[in-house]
Amino acid sequence: MKTSFCLGGLLMNGRGFICFAVALILLGSHAWSGELKSEATVRKEKPTTRTQTWNFFSHYKARVQQIEKDIAALPPETTATVVLLGDSITEGFKVTELGGLRVVNMGISGDQIAMDRPDGGVRNRVHLLKQARPAHIFLLIGINDFGSSKPLEKAKRQYEDLVKAIRETVPEARLHIQSILPTRGYFAFHNPTVKAMNSFLEDLAKRTGCDYVDVWSLMADAKGELRSDYTGDGLHLKPPAYEAWKSLLESRVRSDTSALHNK
Repeated sequence: MKTSFCLGGLLMNGRGFICFAVALILLGSHAWSGELKSEATVRKEKPTTRTQTWNFFSHYKARVQQIEKDIAALPPETTATVVLLGDSITEGFKVTELGGLRVVNMGISGDQIAMDRPDGGVRNRVHLLKQARPAHIFLLIGINDFGSSKPLEKAKRQYEDLVKAIRETVPEARLHIQSILPTRGYFAFHNPTVKAMNSFLEDLAKRTGCDYVDVWSLMADAKGELRSDYTGDGLHLKPPAYEAWKSLLESRVRSDTSALHNK
């Protein structure tokens, strides 16, 4: 005898019910919790309860509040800083000074170029830049946009709008557009899209008078993937990678300062 079950008006036999239950479990394990696919899949936490699920929007709000506190804590005599603007890769960059200037870290894990809500996206926090008194802004953003399946052309439009907003907000600051980093392993399928985006960013920097910083070449191996000694999960960086990145940015700040003094 076949046993049938009725759920929400849907009649199914025992086999169908089992399939439905499995589908629900899979759906729940991949449910949107506010973090993007590219970072949610590698975050190491103890998933014992749903309340422990990392939520991007809560983190975004908390980080914005922390950034505001960091800016407010700047000494009154501070007239020039280096702002690091981006996502988790930037948030994890534990550097306090570059080229003799104090660093204000505005990285927010999981963030994108822009989002269609007020509690997300770099575009929605551009106003904080003015308060940070930046002489240099190093922008690195975009991998989470592709992790959320955002079309390349939309990402390009949003990035161009972001650069325009930054230039209008702090025209006196030197904007350094950094290439998006390569990935490896599970995330390596993003690399062709990232390379296409980087070509666009290099052209955008030329068109807008910004400095283009090729971080891709610094981080890539012979296959064009993120170096294995620079990452543990294929996306985020290990300390040696941050050291190499720090040296690159420091040389950029110092060369710009030297050029300014020689004018």
